[in-house]
Amino acid sequence: MKISIITPVYKGNKYLDKLLNNLKRIGNNLPNKVSLEWILINDYPQEKIIPLENNCKKINIIKVSNKQNSGIHTTRVNGLKYATGEYIIFLDQDDKLAEDSINNFL
Repeated sequence: MKISIITPVYKGNKYLDKLLNNLKRIGNNLPNKVSLEWILINDYPQEKIIPLENNCKKINIIKVSNKQNSGIHTTRVNGLKYATGEYIIFLDQDDKLAEDSINNFL
């Protein structure tokens, strides 16, 4: 089972390492058959999303850029086009999830 997490990014590189660390802690506590797909949608194409050190096998990171600034709602909808998970979570760039949240959702 895969869970897609969609995060719009607007001038948000400073938040991404912290959010990735949060998702790694969550990923490490998931059941074996559950994985995460983290879709970062860049809504500020003038700035590239920073490279992220992902050493967690439970998380696949997908980076996509809007052609132009489109706003948070359109950016979330664009993220849905890339999601392949059975469940979807929308997570803002400056949010975090409780470490047991996904297990509780499941």
